[in-house]
Amino acid sequence: MNGQDLFGLYRTLLTLVLCVYLCIRAFNFADQLLSSTASAGRRQAMAFQYLLVQLLRIRIRRFAWDLLQVAVLLVAFAYVLSLHWSWAPVR
Repeated sequence: MNGQDLFGLYRTLLTLVLCVYLCIRAFNFADQLLSSTASAGRRQAMAFQYLLVQLLRIRIRRFAWDLLQVAVLLVAFAYVLSLHWSWAPVR
């Protein structure tokens, strides 16, 4: 096969398919959440609107340290994965 790595192709296609599936599921969840609150009672609709307002009022500076920690951990995880892929034995 001229040195083509079929497992790498499989891994790339699987990642693409799973990402698309995740996006579709997230969109469906958000759509179901919005439609269920639209048909909900007055108290549930008010609670949902209150939750949305509180989420919009969150200040990023308050959570900057936590977001920085998450970003550093994600970079470290990506680095470990890249080391794993570069040191994986070739069969």
